[in-house]
Amino acid sequence: MAAVAGLQLSAQVHGHASLSSANSALFMASPLTFPLPNPSGRASFSRKQLVVFTRKLSGLEEAMRIKRMRESKVMTKGKRRVPLKRGRVSPTLPVPDDIPRPPYAATSILPEIASEYQFPGSEGIAAMRAACELAARVLDNAGKLVRPSVTTNEIDKAVHQMIIDAGAYPSPLGYGGFPKSVCTSVNECMCHGIPDSRQLQDGDIINIDVTVYLNGYHGDTSKTFLCGEVSDSMQRLVKVTEECLERGIAVCKDGASFKKIGKRISEHAEKFGYGVVERFVGHGVGTVFHSEPLILHHRNDQSGTMVEGQTFTIEPILTMGSIECVTWPDNWTTLTADGSPAAQFEHTILITRTDQNLRNSLILLFCSLQWRLQALSKPFLLCVSPIQSSLLHLLKPKDCWVSISHTPSLPSSPHQSTKPLQTRRASTPQLSSARSRRQQSPLQDPVTKVQELNVYEINERDRGSPAYLRLSKKEVNSLGDLVPFSNKIYSGDLEKRLGITSGLCVLIQNVPEKKGDQYEAIYSFYFGDYGHISVQGAYLTYEDTYLAVTGGSGIFEGVYGQVKLKQIVFPFKLFYTFYLKGIADLPAELTGKPVAPSPSVEPSPAAKATESQATVKNFTN
Repeated sequence: MAAVAGLQLSAQVHGHASLSSANSALFMASPLTFPLPNPSGRASFSRKQLVVFTRKLSGLEEAMRIKRMRESKVMTKGKRRVPLKRGRVSPTLPVPDDIPRPPYAATSILPEIASEYQFPGSEGIAAMRAACELAARVLDNAGKLVRPSVTTNEIDKAVHQMIIDAGAYPSPLGYGGFPKSVCTSVNECMCHGIPDSRQLQDGDIINIDVTVYLNGYHGDTSKTFLCGEVSDSMQRLVKVTEECLERGIAVCKDGASFKKIGKRISEHAEKFGYGVVERFVGHGVGTVFHSEPLILHHRNDQSGTMVEGQTFTIEPILTMGSIECVTWPDNWTTLTADGSPAAQFEHTILITRTDQNLRNSLILLFCSLQWRLQALSKPFLLCVSPIQSSLLHLLKPKDCWVSISHTPSLPSSPHQSTKPLQTRRASTPQLSSARSRRQQSPLQDPVTKVQELNVYEINERDRGSPAYLRLSKKEVNSLGDLVPFSNKIYSGDLEKRLGITSGLCVLIQNVPEKKGDQYEAIYSFYFGDYGHISVQGAYLTYEDTYLAVTGGSGIFEGVYGQVKLKQIVFPFKLFYTFYLKGIADLPAELTGKPVAPSPSVEPSPAAKATESQATVKNFTN
């Protein structure tokens, strides 16, 4: 959803103007205007720039633009898509009193866009990760409901129930008077669509924008879904919009100019003849839903650079026709002025420490930035930090997709942001279990109880895996070092050999006062024929930590939750306690009573010798 705040153009944006917060304006109604005396932004190209721009629209690219126009006309003549009309809006859904609300929920006044940038810090990042993970999971489930005859009001009810069952607050609800818990924008609706009684039709596209407020932080994400048999031209619009988001993300790093995001997005969109909407922008996000910096998705001369520790969203909207818009009397629903289709994708980004030897900054894409890997059926939080944004496309499978947060809008009077969703810290297993006892929506995943799984990871120094998780023989690791590793894993009672761990870590911080390091880790636990569990998050060598469970296969297909990592003797003995949700009951073979962690623990002789009765079937050795 979009945050509506008034932003005024003063000096330094679009060449000679900067964005500064002002009094709240009517959310999305008026078009963004720029001072004419020193034109800037889209209209502010120098004579030299104009020549380059003209060349971009020549030849093949101009042909592509004409083709899109023809496709749009054919689509209009063929299917005669009915213009979007407002349906009946049902009453606002209640939120339990024990769920914390964001500050704006107590009033219908639209908040201003905060002037301070968002720097969550280590604890805040963990909280944002939890909120974004929840938002991504909710978005993924909401997308499964998209089919002809389903109403957007039904999607809203399901989203609302999933969020409050997790102990979170649906951020759009009550934001500036917004009456629903999610934004659903169909076909020509650019963003901020209010769910109502309209049924989805075969051939529609719909953007679902989910934001949750959990433990004081916002988690924001959106994706455009296809409904039934969608025309090739609209499928292409959706695909290119997602690609534009990926290209905007790829330029992000500590010290990079914000204006590069808009340049990269525009270059890709122009190749296909699509327009990039200027009125809605990305925004800072954290404890505050919408703050500066405002991220412009079109060509611009915006000043400012990215800084380590900063969190913000990128959320471009592309159209097949005009980028101008009209807003319904509800002051939220915004459509393309000519009725042409629009698509949007959004991600939340954290800029992390950059090693000078690395090509790009380490970028942490939160769960609101959902990646779908071939081996997983659920969205999960992918941390790109260990791999670097420059390697993003090398590691991403063909069917990977990213879905990030929602785009704020630039209101005509000043600017607007596009989302009111927020976040709260990850619920503990006890809290999650309590929430699961609430009445569930029939559209929600049926398995919500928390299951505990205990696993020992032991490096027996017989595998060649680096004993200290080192990539090389260096005495001291350098920030940014990429470290592959693999170790053996045993059941919590130490009676069964389960398989192995395998994955990657990247060193992101030395902590000399604690005589240790912090890594960002992505790795998996392999349990033979039972399948695998993937995890990702902070890996500390000096104290216990929690990582996110990002997915799995086999009996773990659809799993989510978190895992506590206890360092017994780093890096030789570690003890994991998984808190798993979303799966059927675990087999008794995996759930024996755990041996209390201590430096002296050892696997049973039979398990260590991998005797048949002391291993799971077809374990990885």
